[in-house]
Amino acid sequence: MDRKENLVLVDFDNTLFFGDESLRHAERDMFGRLLAKRELKSLDRRVRFKLHALAYTKYHHLIRPHREMIERVKKIDGAKTIIMSARGESLRALTEALLAEQEIKVDGLLLRNKQEMKMHDEEWKLMQVRHFMRRYRQLSAYEDKLENLEYIRRHINEPKRLHLFLVLPGRVRKIG
Repeated sequence: MDRKENLVLVDFDNTLFFGDESLRHAERDMFGRLLAKRELKSLDRRVRFKLHALAYTKYHHLIRPHREMIERVKKIDGAKTIIMSARGESLRALTEALLAEQEIKVDGLLLRNKQEMKMHDEEWKLMQVRHFMRRYRQLSAYEDKLENLEYIRRHINEPKRLHLFLVLPGRVRKIG
């Protein structure tokens, strides 16, 4: 296949938009208190999904834009741009509405289907990156979780074609 185009994959939650406030409200609803980070990570996947679904639906109005990253995405030129989120398809309308509110124009929005929701985030993202690496000359991925980027880097060793960026509040750092 003749790979002519470049692709930029951008994570949604805590990369383009900050959702911690909505998540804290959902924690209070479900558990009556805020959970420690280790408690959140140890939750059963189904419970964690319900928590995030509550945060992204009932408290979606508390999600804040990451202005610097949004401006970076708006300035992308010479590459296709796809938003890739571990959110489920059931949240497509709300996700598209947030993108539209910030006037973010992209070539696609990739969300997980019901079967893919059973996968760990990093496994699903690796699967997507592998798929796109077959189709595009170069791929740049922006993500807020270092562990996801490291997982991808461990499984795809093509530093001339794959560029990974860790997105933190106030800065973006190239990984590898």
